[in-house]
Amino acid sequence: DIGVTGVQTCALPIYFTTESILAAPATGTVSANNLNHDFKIEYNNVWNVSVQRSLSSSTSLQAQYIGSYTVHADNLTLENLFPNAGLNPASGLHVRPIPQMSGFSSVTWDGWEKYNALALTFAQRNWHGLTVDSNYTWSKAMDDASNPGTNNAGTNLPQDIQNMAAEKGLSDFDHRHRFVTSFLYQLPFLNDSEGWIHMAFADWHVGGIWTLESGSPFTVNLSTDRANNGVPLSAPSQRPDLTCNPNTGPKTTAEWFTASCFSMPAQYTYGSAGRDIVIGPGINNFDATFQKNFSLRENMQLQFRADIFDFFNHPNFNQPNRVFTATPSAFGSISSAQDPRIMQFSLRFAF
Repeated sequence: DIGVTGVQTCALPIYFTTESILAAPATGTVSANNLNHDFKIEYNNVWNVSVQRSLSSSTSLQAQYIGSYTVHADNLTLENLFPNAGLNPASGLHVRPIPQMSGFSSVTWDGWEKYNALALTFAQRNWHGLTVDSNYTWSKAMDDASNPGTNNAGTNLPQDIQNMAAEKGLSDFDHRHRFVTSFLYQLPFLNDSEGWIHMAFADWHVGGIWTLESGSPFTVNLSTDRANNGVPLSAPSQRPDLTCNPNTGPKTTAEWFTASCFSMPAQYTYGSAGRDIVIGPGINNFDATFQKNFSLRENMQLQFRADIFDFFNHPNFNQPNRVFTATPSAFGSISSAQDPRIMQFSLRFAF
């Protein structure tokens, strides 16, 4: 027999239901997340047409049009906001539909996206040791929210849930121009040499990838609930007023766009600035590679590689400060960039 000398007592857990939570005082502090259960299946229509022309036995040129249309994409919206946004809270009509709860986000299935592009491709196959692939794309992508959540371009939440048409704009990932060319060239020097000269200086390859890309758009948001619609300050969605084109400059790290084009809206009103109207910095990057092959035996080879990323150490800046405040001291400035030049060395043994 085993004697029991003591008994541990466990208190029964307290179970909460939605009804019991909302029975609390109407303080408006209860938060939540919601999902629209009227689920719609997202689908994408794609169409394209291309023309290809051979310029020689090793050279070709292709032109292609690409279009797509996506519907029922998952988006985020806001729920339980004040239905009388724009009114002074003292009016007595400023009450949330569920008074005990704060504003909260909700997943919906009404997102859409349109994409049109013209792509040009040039290919050169092994011409005197040179191989080249070049691609240029002109494109335009539009939607009403590019991501069901916050990214570096914005919160992807509507400013005014009663005016979803105002959310139509460029996609966060829209890059109007993109050019990428890659090449690999076998250097012809001393390939007919012998001995240590051939071992050290012959059979070298040099290559690279050059990327030029125009900047992507982003949204300027306010840090406060200027319209007083009860939006959670953890997910600001309101925008300032717009008085001029902010993309005219000066394109410096101190002020990437024209900050004076934005101003604080009047109290209890929404700003006039649209979504994704400011274009951020682009990309100019060249990655280089140097390769040397050493033939050890008939079926054995050792390859030395030196890869240099951002070969010219060109600064590629991140998005500027896009949050407008009453005293916007850092508004429009850039404080970070992508990685600088990085060098990598490696040996590869093939057998």
